[in-house]
Amino acid sequence: QRMDYTAVGQTTHIAARMEQAAAPNTIYMSAATFALAEGFVEARALGPLAIKGLARPAPVYELLAAKSRRSRFDVQVERGLTQFTGRNAEMAVLRRAHVAAAGGAGQLVAAFGEPGIGKSRLLREFVRAGLSPQLQVLTSARVSYGEGESNLPLADLLRRFLLLEDNASAAATEDEVRRAAASHDSPAIALAPLLWLLGIEPRDEAWQRLQPSQRRGRAIEAAAELLVAASRREPLVVVVEDLQWIDSETQALLDSLVERLPASRILVLVSYRPGYQHAWDGKPGYQALPVPRLPAADAEQLLAALAGASPSLGDLRQALIQRTDGNAFFIEESVRALIETGHLAGTPGDYVARRDAAEVQIPASVYAVIAARIDRLAAADKRLLQTAAVIGAVVPSMLLESVAELAQDEFRQSIARLESGGFLGALARYPEIEYSFQHALTCEVARQSLVVERRRGLHAAIVRAIEQLYADRLADHVERLAHHALQGEAWPQALRFCREAGARALARSANRAAVTHFEHALQAAGHLGEAQAIEAAIDLRLDLRNAYGPLGEHNKMFEVLAEAERLAEKQGDTRRLALVLSFVSNLFAVRGDFDKALEQGRRALALAEELDDPPSRVVSNAVLAITHWARGEYRHAVERAGWNVRFLAGARQFERQGMAQLPAVYSRTSMAVSLAELGEFEQGIELGGEALAIAEASEHPQSIISACFGLGSACMRRGEFERATTVLERGCAVAEATGLGAAHLELVSPLGSAYALGGRVEDAMKLLKGAVARASALRNPLGHWIRSGGLGEAQLCAGKAAEALPMARLYVEVTRTVRARGNEAWALLLLGEVLARHDGAERDQAEATLRGALLLAQQLEMRPLEGRCLLALGALQRRQADLAAAADIFRPRGMAFWLARAENMSQEVRDG
Repeated sequence: QRMDYTAVGQTTHIAARMEQAAAPNTIYMSAATFALAEGFVEARALGPLAIKGLARPAPVYELLAAKSRRSRFDVQVERGLTQFTGRNAEMAVLRRAHVAAAGGAGQLVAAFGEPGIGKSRLLREFVRAGLSPQLQVLTSARVSYGEGESNLPLADLLRRFLLLEDNASAAATEDEVRRAAASHDSPAIALAPLLWLLGIEPRDEAWQRLQPSQRRGRAIEAAAELLVAASRREPLVVVVEDLQWIDSETQALLDSLVERLPASRILVLVSYRPGYQHAWDGKPGYQALPVPRLPAADAEQLLAALAGASPSLGDLRQALIQRTDGNAFFIEESVRALIETGHLAGTPGDYVARRDAAEVQIPASVYAVIAARIDRLAAADKRLLQTAAVIGAVVPSMLLESVAELAQDEFRQSIARLESGGFLGALARYPEIEYSFQHALTCEVARQSLVVERRRGLHAAIVRAIEQLYADRLADHVERLAHHALQGEAWPQALRFCREAGARALARSANRAAVTHFEHALQAAGHLGEAQAIEAAIDLRLDLRNAYGPLGEHNKMFEVLAEAERLAEKQGDTRRLALVLSFVSNLFAVRGDFDKALEQGRRALALAEELDDPPSRVVSNAVLAITHWARGEYRHAVERAGWNVRFLAGARQFERQGMAQLPAVYSRTSMAVSLAELGEFEQGIELGGEALAIAEASEHPQSIISACFGLGSACMRRGEFERATTVLERGCAVAEATGLGAAHLELVSPLGSAYALGGRVEDAMKLLKGAVARASALRNPLGHWIRSGGLGEAQLCAGKAAEALPMARLYVEVTRTVRARGNEAWALLLLGEVLARHDGAERDQAEATLRGALLLAQQLEMRPLEGRCLLALGALQRRQADLAAAADIFRPRGMAFWLARAENMSQEVRDG
């Protein structure tokens, strides 16, 4: 937008003379122009300069840079703030928090209250008057307002910390980020994730290989650590308002800062309306700050500052105080309305009443008073304000002008009137003008004042305008497009953009947002032709399955998959039906219903083979393999997974085929754990190593976790506890870092065994008890296995046979209930070993129990378990034959730990 010199009283002739006076590559402007642009630009005063055409030297300023963004509060300050009244108790809380934070005990204060109560004003007045001007304060100038614009407030905070403007070049941004990262001695402050947050793709091969969820996690970690490190040098204040509209990335940053508060000098100030949920209660440094309505005395003081103390206002003042009930914004808007309607005359702070209070109709609520003010606008101004409200809380000028249906001059004049009336304010002038509503309530009321049909038409027009204005970068606007297309009932576009928005949310692990977008896409699909609607609905339900999975919402997953199965059968879509059945099979396996898992998996495989569709066959084989493993059918598991391993060669190793993990990794993991049960350790551990190498090359967290489970479990079964511990702990670290709680639970059983059998019994107990609590919270069936088998084994290793006995019996019961025969055999061994530590009747049951475990192990070809059963029987009955047979099983399989036990026990028996 070029500066209009005429608008500031300068003729084009004088403008040309100033241009001639400017040195090359510089821009000069007059004092009048600078007065209009102040707050939006950085400039240097050059003093009076002789300008040809002017009678005397005039003050001239050199334009240095554009400030592209301001906060809503900046805009309010520019037009003049009302008197700040009351809030002494709240200010005292903020001052104490500031002192504590400055002293090294970081604080988060959350101001909450109803709309218009004065939350933002309280925080801003504290920042403006209660803090040293030298203190760095970071204020997010933008929030998403439900449009899901990822990273926007977080990037805005980071730019403010780095003193970067939005229009800074990529090179300048990278230089500043590099300087900031290098200035703090912390390995967690990495360059690549900070650049990524600022919209610059890092030139870093390792970063390029990261999955979106990993990028998100590392970016938030780097941003949080940068702020914490900076606060160690000097205290830092971070202000984020309107958390009810916050995006997931900024929420994650706040959560990360809360965890780091005790080791920082950061004061975090936030505000939100009732209904917003967080998990900060009880965290060190956190305190809630309710913002109540103003007491009558404070409300009267505010009203006096706004309207004055004229005796003519007496009855009206009391009526206003009673009606507004201490809501500061309601008081301000009511006074504006009385001025606009002619009930008050005079100047700010010195008004008189022109009518008796009994004749004045005071609206019943702040919403009503805003609605009345909007109704009094000129028709063109009202339409423009309503159009802006439909666009959202932040309104790009080009977009607004595109849908406003006004001539350019009319548009500018109308905008000027809305700014002067306190409805809108300019957030940015460069590179594109953006406006913001002075208060979120104004936006809400203006939007709701439109009839539904008009609102729907505007939403559709906004979609068309965005597609035209930003055709070369629609991906940057996909969440906004999704919102407007859905509200505008532009169903084909709504389906496309809502699904794209869901995929973007899922990619950054914002699963709740992904669920919402996919459900909106389903709503849009329902308005299309039947065939297209059904096809889209199936795919979207598979998308929803992927979104619900990490949330542990298995019932929701069953619901969407059941409907997807019904639709695929109705449509006769065999390929999609095979995929759906495979995922249904996997879900049954997760729940421990292995019979149904096998049934559905076989149906899926039959369809895939009938179609000769390799992708469907890969998914079916992968799910069947893990089901066969869970049922103790290890040869079948090796066969099914082996087909995948052979097929997924070369570049195919990195294909996902719609699965949450790489099938090439998942299948090798199935083979590794199955071969380990069969005693074929060399091949199993080799495949586990291959799985980990593929997963590492892809840097896909869920695949890395799966590979660690396979390799670690195989090493644990062999008795290589140190190696198993290293691998499994790495998988746990990845699961924790990426928030994959359910995946973490899968690693706990083998890791607990490795700890307990390797002599780290206390570590095993702590790990297993924590996992049981987590499984219970997630309603994960793995909790039963961990609580019975895992804790029972750890208690046995700790010499607590009495405590282990009920756990071991429960383990047998659980495995028999779900027909997990391999685990049943291990459960019988545990029970037999526990019974052998008792006296009397329990000890008498030990041999029969161990014989049962041995028989089942032989039937399932579980040679390592067979050796363990013989070792336990030999120890129980002091029989050399059983101990020798156990050693013969352990020796060729490289089971050195167990071989040493068998040989030591045999020596003890010989020695009498």
